[in-house]
Amino acid sequence: MVMSQPINLNGSCTPGKSVVISGVSGSFPRARHVKELSDILYNKENPISHNELRWDYNHPEVPQHVGLIPDLDKFDAQFFKVSYRLGVNMDPMSRTILEHTYQAIYDAGVNPQQLSGKKIGVYIGSCLSETEKIGLYTYGKTGLGIVGCNKSMFANRISYWLNIKGPSQAIDGGCCSSAVALEQACQAMAHGACDGAIVGGCNLCLHPQTSVHFGRNIKLCKDGKTKSYDKAADGCVKSEAINVLFLQRAEDALRIYAEVVSAKTAYSSLDNTGTFKRTPDEITRFLKEFYDGVKVSPRDVDYVEGFGAADLETDEAELVAIDNVFSPGRTEPLYVGSVMSNVGYCESASGVAAITKVLLGFHTGVLAGNLHYTQPRDDVEALRAGRLKILSDHKPAGLYVAVNGLSVTGVSSHVLLRGYYCAKDLSKYRSSIPRLVLISARTDSAVQNIINDLKSRPIDAEELALIQNIHSSKINGHLGKGFAVLDTDKESKTMSLCERAAYFDGGSRPLWFVYSGMGSQWTGMGAQLMRIPIFAAAIERCQRALEPKGIDIVHIITSPDESIYNNILHSFVGIAAVQIGLTDILLQLGLVPDKIIGHSVGELGCAYADGCLTAEEMILSAYSRGLVSIQTPFIRGAMAAVGIGFEQVSTMCPPEIEVACHNSPDSCTLSGPADAMTQFVAQLTADGIFAKEVPCSNIAYHSRYIAEAGPGLLKYLKEVIKTPRLRSERWVSTSVPQERWGEEMAKYSSAEYHTNNLLNSVLFEETSQLIPRDAVLVEVAPHGLLQAILKRAMPSCTHVPLTRRKHPDNARMLLEAIGQLFMEGYYPDIRHLYPKVEFPVSTGTPHLSPLVEWVHQEKWDLAQYASAVRTSAATCTFKITLHDDEYAYLRGHRVGGKTVFPFAAALVCAWDTLAMVAGVPRRVTSITFNQVELYSQPILHDSRLLRLTVSLHRGTGRFEIDDGITKVASGYITLKKSAPSSITDSEEDSKEDIKFGKKEIYQILNEKGHMYRDEFQGIREANASITDGLVTWTGRWESFLDTILQFNALQEYALQDYALSHDARDERVQPSFIREISINTDLAKTVQVDTDLKVTINRIHDYTRCGAVTFKGIKFNRIAKSGQRSLVFDTKLEPRLRVGSELNGAETVNGKVLENGKALKNGNNSENGNFLGHGDVENFHSLQFVDAAALQDDSISVKVHFAGLNTRDLQTKGLLKDNTSEVGYGMDFSGIDKNGSRVMGLLPGGASRPSVRVRRELLWPVPAHWSLEDAATVPFAYAHALYCLAIRTPLAPQSTVLVGRGGGATGLAIIALALHCNCRLFVVVGGVDKKRVLLKIFPKLNADDIICCRNDNFVERVMPATNGRGCDYVICGRGDYKDKIQYMLAEGIRGGWVRPLPRVTYAAHEPARALRMLASGARGRVLLRVHDIEAQPEASLRCGGCQLLVSDDEGLALRLAGRLLRRGARALHFHLPRYSYRLNLAMQCWRKAGVNVVTSSEDLAQKECASNLLKQSLTLGPDQVDITEILPASYDDIVDATEQALQSQKPVVFARYSPERQDSLLQQIEEIAGIIISENTIDGQTLLDLGLAVDKVRVLWSYLKDKLNITISEEDISLLTVRKIREIERNFKESDLACVQGLSVFFPFVDSDELYATIDDVMMPTLTQSSDMRDDEFDASVACLYIVPGLQGLHQRYSTLCERLQLAAVVLQPGLDGPNESLQETTARYVKTFLKKKAATNQFYLLGHEIGVLSALEMAAALEDLGMTGTVFCLGGGPDEFVAELERQLRVACSDDKEATLQEEVARHMCALMGVASPQLDDALRDAQTWPLKVEASVRALRGRVTYSMQYARLLIEAAYARVTVALRRAPPAPRALRSRVVLLRSPGAGAGAPSALSLQRYSREPLVVHDLCAPLPHAADDLRAAAIINRYLDEETKQYFVNKNLCHTYLLNRDCFFEAN
Repeated sequence: MVMSQPINLNGSCTPGKSVVISGVSGSFPRARHVKELSDILYNKENPISHNELRWDYNHPEVPQHVGLIPDLDKFDAQFFKVSYRLGVNMDPMSRTILEHTYQAIYDAGVNPQQLSGKKIGVYIGSCLSETEKIGLYTYGKTGLGIVGCNKSMFANRISYWLNIKGPSQAIDGGCCSSAVALEQACQAMAHGACDGAIVGGCNLCLHPQTSVHFGRNIKLCKDGKTKSYDKAADGCVKSEAINVLFLQRAEDALRIYAEVVSAKTAYSSLDNTGTFKRTPDEITRFLKEFYDGVKVSPRDVDYVEGFGAADLETDEAELVAIDNVFSPGRTEPLYVGSVMSNVGYCESASGVAAITKVLLGFHTGVLAGNLHYTQPRDDVEALRAGRLKILSDHKPAGLYVAVNGLSVTGVSSHVLLRGYYCAKDLSKYRSSIPRLVLISARTDSAVQNIINDLKSRPIDAEELALIQNIHSSKINGHLGKGFAVLDTDKESKTMSLCERAAYFDGGSRPLWFVYSGMGSQWTGMGAQLMRIPIFAAAIERCQRALEPKGIDIVHIITSPDESIYNNILHSFVGIAAVQIGLTDILLQLGLVPDKIIGHSVGELGCAYADGCLTAEEMILSAYSRGLVSIQTPFIRGAMAAVGIGFEQVSTMCPPEIEVACHNSPDSCTLSGPADAMTQFVAQLTADGIFAKEVPCSNIAYHSRYIAEAGPGLLKYLKEVIKTPRLRSERWVSTSVPQERWGEEMAKYSSAEYHTNNLLNSVLFEETSQLIPRDAVLVEVAPHGLLQAILKRAMPSCTHVPLTRRKHPDNARMLLEAIGQLFMEGYYPDIRHLYPKVEFPVSTGTPHLSPLVEWVHQEKWDLAQYASAVRTSAATCTFKITLHDDEYAYLRGHRVGGKTVFPFAAALVCAWDTLAMVAGVPRRVTSITFNQVELYSQPILHDSRLLRLTVSLHRGTGRFEIDDGITKVASGYITLKKSAPSSITDSEEDSKEDIKFGKKEIYQILNEKGHMYRDEFQGIREANASITDGLVTWTGRWESFLDTILQFNALQEYALQDYALSHDARDERVQPSFIREISINTDLAKTVQVDTDLKVTINRIHDYTRCGAVTFKGIKFNRIAKSGQRSLVFDTKLEPRLRVGSELNGAETVNGKVLENGKALKNGNNSENGNFLGHGDVENFHSLQFVDAAALQDDSISVKVHFAGLNTRDLQTKGLLKDNTSEVGYGMDFSGIDKNGSRVMGLLPGGASRPSVRVRRELLWPVPAHWSLEDAATVPFAYAHALYCLAIRTPLAPQSTVLVGRGGGATGLAIIALALHCNCRLFVVVGGVDKKRVLLKIFPKLNADDIICCRNDNFVERVMPATNGRGCDYVICGRGDYKDKIQYMLAEGIRGGWVRPLPRVTYAAHEPARALRMLASGARGRVLLRVHDIEAQPEASLRCGGCQLLVSDDEGLALRLAGRLLRRGARALHFHLPRYSYRLNLAMQCWRKAGVNVVTSSEDLAQKECASNLLKQSLTLGPDQVDITEILPASYDDIVDATEQALQSQKPVVFARYSPERQDSLLQQIEEIAGIIISENTIDGQTLLDLGLAVDKVRVLWSYLKDKLNITISEEDISLLTVRKIREIERNFKESDLACVQGLSVFFPFVDSDELYATIDDVMMPTLTQSSDMRDDEFDASVACLYIVPGLQGLHQRYSTLCERLQLAAVVLQPGLDGPNESLQETTARYVKTFLKKKAATNQFYLLGHEIGVLSALEMAAALEDLGMTGTVFCLGGGPDEFVAELERQLRVACSDDKEATLQEEVARHMCALMGVASPQLDDALRDAQTWPLKVEASVRALRGRVTYSMQYARLLIEAAYARVTVALRRAPPAPRALRSRVVLLRSPGAGAGAPSALSLQRYSREPLVVHDLCAPLPHAADDLRAAAIINRYLDEETKQYFVNKNLCHTYLLNRDCFFEAN
């Protein structure tokens, strides 16, 4: 065929040298190859994906439509020899483009191996690789990140793989990258730099953020439809594409799609970089320059494939330019289309994508039309006039097509293509034989698929020619091979005559040709083979050689005459002719044997295949051999085939028979006289040996019987073989023994050699031993005569016969044999079997690239966008304030004068946390708490937020609750199925009728400090013993559970208040431990709110049950009043109370009975001594030193300086025995005896008194080097140790001792004693800290032998260490060996092993703290410093008379009565205005104890009634009158003051509270710990750094716990920093809002983060939005509050406001770039930002602050114009109020109204905020005359002195001044009444004359809602009420979203990872 003349590229190419596109491949949206793309184009399908995106990213700026290519995560790495590590690191574009490069080359009909070493260039265009980061950072450890993701490797790896030597370039030309690559390739080919080129483009969409960036520069459509050139165009859709073109010169191409006439790119836009926008003139100028450089007129162009950006302005400019260039001189309309409408915007691959569409048009003859073109534009004149038409439907392709391109980088491209057209004629290359197709591929299944594809359509010889050209040589990596023999049936359909596909191992196997001899001939053996041109040509040559001899070889091999081979001559020439023909076919196909072997006459074939004989020589030699057989007279001979080998048969043969042919070990051929042969064959058969005579024309060949033929044959052969040729090594001889191959005769293919072949035996068996086991044996003969022999002898070899006797079509069999050889690893060039195909092939020849299949069985890492992987932690922080509606009920929970967060609510928080962690609704699933420890209830402040953090261990259910400083609660929690409690009541219902009512119950609790209100007064009634009652179900779990705890506390108070043995004081009980709480949530489902439920306390089983709630094992702590002042007496003041009357001559003053002006003494007041004592040791605060009787015996008197407390003091249940009993504390002491000697000793009766008398045997002198404080630590501890290990059980040296409490005093003494005796010690301590202290005291101890009982099992530690023997001593015992102990202790002191112990010493007035320290398990000793105590008289009323109590307060009277009874009173007379059940119950209890109680209620205002009252009391005994007045003090303080006043000698006593100390917490700690904390102390220093002693840690821990209700572990006490202590103190105080004036009101600080200060919108952390939330986590579909800030414009100012919001929040920052913009400009910018972040919804929430209020109102108006409504919150005040406040504050800041003054103040203030304020700055500002100069002066002052950049500092100053002036000079638009609701959050403190906030009503049609804040305008955003108010106005859907929200802490698993290997 004749190819149309190509157009020269740029006029520089000669004909045949033009650049053409010969191969194309690519992946496109939903298209794996160009065939699928063609289907999409011509079926007009939209391939854009919507539901299968590569990311989960709900962002309003990211369209949810993307064109995605399939199988991006697949790659055939093995084929391209890419290692796994490298493959993982490779950019997926690099991987995929490798595959498409192969496919493009394949499509061109070229084997890639043919390009090796050639000058082929590679040009790959790409502009953005989204995987570089993951390659460098995620896979960086492999060291292959750069190699894998470097874009230059996109091209370089192709060059490497193909081993091509041309240019290799990666090109970035923006969206025109692939067009630039094409231009560079064409230029390189034109200039001779390369002979071919691979041009590609690639683009992927892996990251949604790319869409955000593109969307902010170009329009991206939201519906996935790119409406190019359409009137409704609204942007393009981003798509992926990876495509490759293969360019060749026309003379080299086997296929031509199109000729590249010219390609040009240029940077043509200067003003619109970043967008597609061009002016028509810019595009026109570029196009004209293009066509001026080529010899083609624009009017010759039939179609323009435009860019089609789907942007109205860009499309118009492009169409106008096309009209300007292409329309002049044109008579027909020019069609314009765009592939972007079909597949989307492919960015850097868009150029090749458009060319691919055009190539498909040339290929099919039809150009595909645009998609989504429905509304023609009417604003483009060329379209209206019809000069241009948009290709909306398919149309025939023309000759010339132009492809236009644009890039956002400003580059434009244009390519002109000329189509190649040659009509397809399938009948042109008809063949007489079926079509053999040889195919290799990656897998056998791929081969089969190609065969199936070929069978599916008519046979196309040109397509097969391309395929055969590809597979004519090996393709590395193809592991599948196959072939098919195709033919056409009668219906002209393709059918497969034979096909096969199998795995190919790629091995190389030796090829052997085996030539058979006589016996392979058969009638018509060459008839079918004559259809093969090569065979027919060979027979023609033989025919010409034999014609002179009168032989018709054609007739011989084709004749069906069965007798034709009766002539032996015909057999010889027939076999030879067929062998010649077959050999010619094999050799012409390129099948050259490695070795050749022949059998008998078959060696003539060997000679021909070896090149030693020509075809004529071979056929004439065969003729000679036949001729001599006819002419020579032989005996009548015979030949027979025998089934045994030569070695065996040779011993059996008769002498007249010879072995003619050694065939194989189990086969040979015999030759001899006919008769003898017949007999021997019969004999062998009889013996069971296979034997059969074979046709031989009665000639005994290869035996002595044909020797006479030798001379004749030699003569004839010499005439034929005139020049013997040297045999090659390929030919192995079977007629000469191997040992003789070196002889001259054996080296040549001569007449002698072939005569020898006839006369001697055939040595085939011996020679065949040389055939390798893996050889491929091709039997070249008319029939596979030797197949049976060969297969038996060499089963491992592959045997391929070319023909077979009587086969119906030996031509087909030959094709199958050739196919079989291809399967074995040989590559026959079968094009020689068929008519030659002219290249390039015709137009329409099917694409080959779709036939390629890859091994894509495994998925490769695809660096896709890593959606935020956020997981919930088992931790939740509850942000609690009394202003929130959901927590307002907590105001009713007041304890100790403070509003505190109840334990019950804390446990509910743990419940909620577990529910959120488990993913179940909150408070719906039943729950069980176990081992609950309760520590402290946090204080709730009005202006400070409580942050309560619940931490949960998922595995064990362990939880801890803290408020950031102290623990609140801990325990275990588990979800459970609702089930009834397993405990059954063991007690019947109470029969008691009298009950406490609600008022009495809460009066009792109020007296104890529980001042509950509202919901927390849930106890309705209770019986006398507080075991049964009713509580109210409030519908709220927190208050309900707290009520149950109140009921238990009430019982605790009831048990103690009326007991004579217990001093009822102002101790408050607080739950400290609960063994189990079981909550069945069926209660909330079945019980109505305000229903009363029965509550029962079962003392036997220790549980409390109410409804479906059960508490078990509740333990309470008693908390004494803390942090309160005590009442002191003051006699300098007049008495506040003077109650007087004549009571039998007595006058009462302040409750004391006076008689003749003297006080009556009640009871004895001994002055002989005093001791430490009280009524109940459990009430430590009641300890005081009181008078005691002196001891009168012969003991030694000692003045005590220090007394030691011990655990015996704790075990003493100091019940008051009688009025004279002494209950003392302490057993050991140190002091001075009467002789002035320093002594220490033991005293069983209590050493805690200023002076004692002690027996001599219990005294020791104090060593001189000891202090008295040292000495007080020794006696008791060491005496106990000596008793245990020296007296009770004498300690043997080298023994093993186990000390149980090694940290205690006795433990330390025992350790010292045991170490003195060289014993091995195992010591058990309570914690690691104690272990460290112990090692410091006793360095000799082995650290491994000190066992922490909290962490270790001491049994498991001790037993292995003692080899299973255990310890010799465990301490236990008690006895009395005073004398012996005295001696031993003295010896220990002398020996030095008795040493003072660690101790904590308290002042004498701190016995309560000392005992608490002892109870807490203090290390070492606890001492009291008693030598400086001043004894107080014991306040006791010990008379037996009647006590008259007159009071208006029943509670106070009961409290005082209890004290009197415990002081010995046994007769009481109450005078009260009324009597309650509580008093009656108390009287019942007292009467049962023998107390006489009477009551009265007369009006004492009458003298007679008062007199009768006294008379009535006197009948009960001597009268003691107690008249009480309710003072503003606690009951305890009043009772204590009354009791002490009775002991006073003063006539008038006035009690008042002592002045409260104002010491800070730091000062208190400084005093307790004995350290110095000055103003210069660094905040980061710890108490340990400041010198906190170890022995003070426990003291400080006890103080914080008892006085401040702060629970901090001992380990953490020493690590408290000064900063942390100040923080703790702040949490106990209300938040103070500093008074701010001047510019600080509006500019309180500057943002230290320069980046954040300039961001348009900042997402704020809220209750529903995490602080570490990434942009891609922002859910635009849920409600969000958009905050418009004030003058400062920074997001940090709204942190407090946002953290409690129940919806997302975004601050719209004004930034620093446009401070002078108008209100309208600012509003438009805010609205634009809002619409980008907000999904389609009809509702909005806006909040404006300061000047931002007006912007928020304007925003609301703009949004209402878009059909939305919402709520606008005005924070601080309205616009008019703000301006008034601004003017007022400026008058405060500025001394006058001059503009220069304002400028100076603004500059000065902003510099101060950045850290610079100086007189020099003030002077510089005054000297600067203009604002720019003042700014410059400020910047100079800041330079080098602040951390901010000077550019940032300048912008801050300029922006502050600009915003102030804009706010002052603004001209607000007329108010517009909004449909939206306006809510005012008004700050107090507006100046006089400020406008009313009600002016805001003008901005809303709805009534203005006003809420008052407490914080002034500067702190309005910090007012806790603000967030609560905003939450109140949220819609129900938003509120429900919050309710269902998991509020647990979350964290990102991929915080900084935006790509992941997926």
